[in-house]
Amino acid sequence: MIARIWRGVVPADVVAEYARYVDETGVVQYRSTPGNRAAEILTRDLGDGTAEVLAFTMWDGWADIRRFAGDDVEHIVLYPEDERYLIGQSSLTHYEVSAHGTDPRAVAEAFSGHRFADAYPFLSPDVTWNILGGNTLRGRDAVIAACEATLAGLTGTTTEYARFVAVGDGTRAAVDSVARYTAPDGDTAVVASCDIYEFSDGALTTITSYYGELPNA
Repeated sequence: MIARIWRGVVPADVVAEYARYVDETGVVQYRSTPGNRAAEILTRDLGDGTAEVLAFTMWDGWADIRRFAGDDVEHIVLYPEDERYLIGQSSLTHYEVSAHGTDPRAVAEAFSGHRFADAYPFLSPDVTWNILGGNTLRGRDAVIAACEATLAGLTGTTTEYARFVAVGDGTRAAVDSVARYTAPDGDTAVVASCDIYEFSDGALTTITSYYGELPNA
């Protein structure tokens, strides 16, 4: 399986409008191409008046990507109105996702460390995220949406880990951490968390998260 990630930057005040445009053009073409397994548009405010836009897609193989992009798989497919929104050059990266090469500990470290995009290629389509004391999220779309909302909420916030311990084997991994979050206004919070990850055939199928706020010493 291949993950194809396109990245562009647009003015922050038009990111919602541009995301809708990409949904109506690129996402429609992605999902109508045989061999496409997932297509998501992710956005993130960069805090400097611009916003990052990712088109994250999963494909069965290179032949399927060629159906979409043409013979040159590194070709960036743009649509008529893209240049009106984009700032500078967009970029494209491919990752090979090997079911038997998945490192559960590395995926867990990425997810618990808020490097969510590094974990997205490994999410099962029907992944479940159990947040103890909170909601249960079901499906890749719901989990990715929650991750992107978390990143948006942390814009401008500094994260420092007092503890970050990860263990894992072939089908399971866990991360125990204590993090101090310092907001742009100086407010701080210290949060202890434990995330447990379960994998099947190299795909992340279940996440169970425990967390609690600690006294701010």
